[in-house]
Formats: sequence, C-alpha cells, structure tokens
Amino acid sequence: MKNNQFKLSFPSLIIFSLTLCTMLCFLAVLWQMTQLTFRIETELLNHHSFLVMESFLQQFSKLIFTVIFLLWLGLVNMLFVVKRSREMRKKLFNKTSIVNLLHKVTRAANESKSSNEAYKEVLEIICNYMKWPIGHVYVQSRKNMQVMVSAGIWRSPESRPYQKFRDASNKIKFKEGEGVIGLAFQTKKPVWIKDVDRDQQFKRAALAQSEGFKSILVFPVLVGNQVVSILEFYSRESCEEGDEIVKLMGNVGVQLGRVIERERASEQLKNEKNIAVQLGKKALLSSEAKSTFLAGMSHEIRTPMNAILGFSDLLTRTELDETQFKYIQTIQSSGTLLMSIINDILDFSKFESGKMQLESINFNIEYLVHDVFKMVMERIANKPIDTFVDIAEDVPRYLLGDPTRLRQVFLNLLGNAIKFTSDGEIGVIIRRNNALVSEDNIGLLCIVKDTGIGVSEDKHRLIFESFSQADQSTTRNFGGTGLGLTICKSIVEAMGGRIRIESTANVGSKFIFEIILPKGKSLTESEIYPLSLDQIKNKKVAIVEDNDKNREILINYCEQIGMDVVFVAKSGESCLQKLDSMASICVFPDVLLTDMLMPGMDGYALIDKIRKNDNWKKLRFVAVSSDARVGITKEAQEKGFHGFLPKPIIRDELKNVIAVVLGDQREKKSIITRHSAEEMHCKGIKVLVAEDSFPNQELMKAYFKNLGCDGEFAENGAEAIEMIKKNSYDLCFMDLQMPVMGGIEATLKIRKDISKELPIIALTANVMKEAYEKCLKAGMNDFLPKPVDMESLKKKIVGVVKN
Repeated sequence: MKNNQFKLSFPSLIIFSLTLCTMLCFLAVLWQMTQLTFRIETELLNHHSFLVMESFLQQFSKLIFTVIFLLWLGLVNMLFVVKRSREMRKKLFNKTSIVNLLHKVTRAANESKSSNEAYKEVLEIICNYMKWPIGHVYVQSRKNMQVMVSAGIWRSPESRPYQKFRDASNKIKFKEGEGVIGLAFQTKKPVWIKDVDRDQQFKRAALAQSEGFKSILVFPVLVGNQVVSILEFYSRESCEEGDEIVKLMGNVGVQLGRVIERERASEQLKNEKNIAVQLGKKALLSSEAKSTFLAGMSHEIRTPMNAILGFSDLLTRTELDETQFKYIQTIQSSGTLLMSIINDILDFSKFESGKMQLESINFNIEYLVHDVFKMVMERIANKPIDTFVDIAEDVPRYLLGDPTRLRQVFLNLLGNAIKFTSDGEIGVIIRRNNALVSEDNIGLLCIVKDTGIGVSEDKHRLIFESFSQADQSTTRNFGGTGLGLTICKSIVEAMGGRIRIESTANVGSKFIFEIILPKGKSLTESEIYPLSLDQIKNKKVAIVEDNDKNREILINYCEQIGMDVVFVAKSGESCLQKLDSMASICVFPDVLLTDMLMPGMDGYALIDKIRKNDNWKKLRFVAVSSDARVGITKEAQEKGFHGFLPKPIIRDELKNVIAVVLGDQREKKSIITRHSAEEMHCKGIKVLVAEDSFPNQELMKAYFKNLGCDGEFAENGAEAIEMIKKNSYDLCFMDLQMPVMGGIEATLKIRKDISKELPIIALTANVMKEAYEKCLKAGMNDFLPKPVDMESLKKKIVGVVKN
C-alpha cells in the first residue's frame, strides 16, 4: 500500500457532508440576500417609505447573524476535518510501518541460513523500529528443556555497552513462571512492562535501573505449541503498551518459529541422510562380507566334493564287481544332488543380495534344451513317461545371452516336472513371440509342459515365493529346498522377462516364461577347430593346485586322456620357478591348468605374471576353480584365461575344454566354458554318409551344418568304398538298402580290404533286433534308426569321438 493513498472512515464522510451542506446553505443565504436587496430597492423607489427601510434593516441583521453562524460552523468543521485527517495519516503510517517491519522480519527469517543469523537480523530490525537500544535472546537449555538460558546473542548500537547487565543476564536461568522470561515461557504470550521499578516480576530491576532502562518488551518464539526461545527488548523511556506492537511481536515470534522449525527439519533430514549413509555402508560391508563368506564357503564345500566325485569317477574306471559299481554310482548321484542343493542356496543368496549378473555368450538354444534333457533322463528311467522337444522352425538356433542361467531355468522346471509326474509326458515347447520382438532381438515363448499332479489355482503365486511349495506335504513326499522356482523367477526377471504357471490339479502344468535375447553367431562357423583325441595325446600340460586331492584328480584325468603332465605346482610362486626352469631348456607346456583361490599368489596374479613374459605367448590358460562369485567367468576372460571349468571337475568336460582351447584360432577369443566346448564337440569331424535318398542327404547336410561336422555323401556302397580308399574319415554312416551295393556288403568289403578301425554306423528304418544283430555281425559299430533327428545323430558322433 502506498503512503499517499488512504480510505476515508465513516465519521470523516459525515464531517465532509456537513461541511458541504454548510457551504450550500451559505450560498443559499447569499442568494436570498441578493433577492431581498433587489426587492427593497424596488419598494423604496416605489413608496419611499421609512417603514420599509426599518424592515429591511431587521431582515438584514438576521441574515448577517445567520451568515456569521454558518461561517463559524464551517470553520469548526474544517478544523475537525484537518485534525481527523492528520490522525488518520498518522495511524496509516503506523500500520504501514508495522507491515514493512513484518515484511522485513519475514524476509530476514526466510533468507537466514541459520536461526542464530535470523535472531541477529530480527534484533536489529525491531530495535531500529522501536528506537530501543538493546535486545537479547534466551533459548531452551540443551540439558533441561524446561529452563531458558541466554543464547549469547545481543543487539546494542555501541561497542560492548551495558556490560554488567549483559554479564548478569548471560548467567541467569529461568524456569516456567520465574521472572518476566519465565512468565512468557509459561503463558506463551508477549509481556510488556511499562515501569521496571514497580514490577516485581523483573529480577534484574536493580541492574536495569543502573543502566537507565524503564520499559521492557518480551515475546516468545513458538514452534507448534512449544516455546523454543524468548526475545527481550529494553527502552530508556517509559512506554505505554500498544496492542498493535504486542500483536506484531506475536507475528514476529511465529516467523522466527518457522525458521527454527525449518532448521530442525533440515537437521533431522541431514541426520537421517547420515544414518541412511551409515546404514548403506553397513549394508554394503555386510553384503561384501556375505559375498566373501559365500565364496569361501563355496570353496570349502566344493573342494572336498571335487575329491568325492572325482575319486568315485576314477573308481568306476577300475575293475569293480556289480555291487561295488552300484555303491559308487550311488555316491556319485548323491554327491551330484548335494551339489545342486548347494548351488541353489548360493544362487538364492546372490539374487537376494541383488548381485546376480548375466553373461553375454553365443549359444545354441536347441543344443541347450537337449543337453538339459540328457542331464535329467536318468531320473525318468523307471517311469512310463514320454519326452519331447518342439522348437519352431522360425526360432533362430543361435542366440546371445547367459546359457548357464537359462540352462538352470530349464533344469529346475524339468526337474520339477519329473518330480511331480508319474506317467504321461514331459516336454519343452519353444516359439517366437513376435509381440516382444525388436530390431536384432528375438522374443522367445518357452513352455515346460507335464502331465503331473498339477497345482491348484490358489497356489499359483505362492510357489514362486522363497522356501514355498504348493503344499507343505510336498517337501515330505518329494523333497527339495523350495528355492528352484524362486531362482527361475529371479533369472527370468533379470533377463527382462516374466514367468507364470497354467495348471490344474491332477491334470498337469505348463510353466511359461517369455524373454528377449539378441541374435547370436554359431561357434561352429568361427575359427575354432577342436583337437581330436589323437591330437590331444602327448600335448604338454602344467597343473597348479594347492589341494592334494584335487591335484591328484587332475593328474589322473590328464594322463587318462593321453596328455603329458610336465610339472605340478602347489603355488603360484612355485609355478613361476618351474616355468623359468623349463624355458631354460626350451620346453614349453601347451596348456596350464590352475586353481583360482590359492594362498599367497592366486590364479589371477599368476596369469598376469606369466603373460608379461614373451616366452609364454602361445601358452593357453584354463581356470579350474571352486570360486562361485558373481560374474567369475567374465572376470576370468578379462584377466586373460582361455577356458573356465567349475569344480567338481568331470573328465570329459576337461577333455572337451582343452580340445577346444587348443584348437581356437580366433584373434579375439571369448572364453570357452564346458557348455560351449560340448557344443563344439562335433566340429571338424569328417563324416561320410552312404545314402541314396536325396531328401535324406539334404537333411543330414542341415544337421552337419548345425553340428559343425564336415560331411561328404555317396549314393551307394560301391561309391562309398572308392571314397574311403582315397580319403580319410572319422566316421561313416551306412544305409542298408541302396542300389548297386547295399550297406552290409559294403561294410564287409571295407573290413576285409580297407580298414578295421573306421567306425561304421548303420542307417535303416528297420528296427528289428535281427537287423541290428546282422549289422554287428557284418562289422558295423552301432545302429541309428530312421527317421534321424539331430540329437540322436549327435549322440552317435560324440560316442565315436569319446572313444
């Protein structure tokens, strides 16, 4: 509001109206006088009478009196209006000053960085406004919230004035009801003392008198309904209490209270942030400690499990009677089951801590599913269950993702299907989900179907929870940790997908999950040429392992596949010394197998040292580890390892990884795992197929392309014999019924005149026992019935490679 603008009150309007009426009356009298004068003059001119003059004088004197009275009344009104206007202007000025003061206080409160800064600003503003020399702040004691003590914040215009009064005030404490401060503390209202001498509430009266103080104003600062501080001001003159001032100071207290409230909220937020940071650090340390513990526990468990499974595997290759062999198989199956339980617990811990990371590796989805079925088939042996794999033709076989985790999902789902299905069928269906497809990515719809006991609808969500199963009796009847489906859900969601169940009790179940994976590349088309068993023989291998039993197992496995163990070391330091000794006599190992978790120098540090030596540029490194930390395979690849094998070690997996690592001629090498090595198992194998049917030849060519085999074709037995004479083959598939010369006749000639070692496998639609015996009698090694599927074909080829 501007100072030159104001509104008139109701009394002012009345005065203004009266003044206006007076003026109008005055004008009316003047008009009457003018008319009277004119009339008298007329009468005088007409009659020339004395009486007329006398009448005129009487009327004129009355008119003069009336005019004087009206002028006096107008003058009085004018003086009253001027006085009232001055009072209104003064009142308006005071209100404007109060508004300005409150505005300054509000701005100071909002712009201050702290309550102390706000107190100082407000003391200065109020003292200047009141023209009072001194102001002071009391606050709640930190030791006792029911006591007010000096905050040490003063306002005075001179350097250290009123020192005695200040010193005394700094020492005095006030409880509720004690003194003026205590009164404001108790009533939560401003207190005005006109005369300090006469007020018994004021404890510092003597000191105040010595300083010349007469009046005092005290008002509280409130946060909610709580007094947090009290401000006091002193004047050298006796001042009457003003309602406007008291009300104003109440508003000032509210504004300062907001500053305190904001400061407390900020402090609380800061404390909560600090607490959150501390809790976060503790959680991180706890998580790291948990991960370290899990890694250590995994190492401690897997090390003896490796010995149990390894030595039991070695025992199966010795002369055992039927009972002994049965016992060993039980040990192996129990050990494998124990490892799966341990893996479930470790995986659950990883997902729970949010540390599960996914690999990005090329893999074959068809091989992966068949490989999982191969792992669980032993558990179906005594059940009347049919199995099937149905992968649509438009589903790309090679994808980019984490095959280990995807294999784990299928393994858990198929394991559950077998566990809860006594008869019927179990299968995997894979289709493209075009709704999820994007550029360079493939949407997959994967279904694991069974005809088992099913799950009632009210349990569909429960089964994906940790340690939960559809029925509490399930654990008693079927066993299990109750973590399998939880882990499946976590893996699928980590891949950006979702999983659900469609099931009816006593009818069967469908576990359905949808994921998106990028297109991959076939490993069989890359520059990898796995070594054959004959090529692996006599390759030099060095072993670094600190555990005696694991070291013995690795030595036995390497010797069984024909490798030359050039040295064995118990530590990284010992390995470096032996490598230097071998370099001095120009003997270099082809591959180094090393444990990762060793005391002193671990596997990573060892490889880093070796790679800095130019003598070992061609040396291949394979990690053999019980380390179960998240992303360990990727970490091993980044550190320079060419292959990775988790403990417990299986001999055939070790052989496969070494064969692929030594045959890897890529410039940029991704690490070889046991699964990628298995996928490459057939690559480079040269196969001859004697088959007269052109469609069957085309089918076999497609299979060989996926498997990485080199296939050549003959249309009859005679042509096959000529090709075997001129070329070397690892394997021959021989159809039994062909024109010119059939398979039986051709096999007899091959065995008699060309080769007794070349593996020959019969191809025929005749599955009778007599036909199989006839093939064996002719010298064939095995029998593959038509129609041929890729998995059966691969099994036959792998069987030849392993032998």
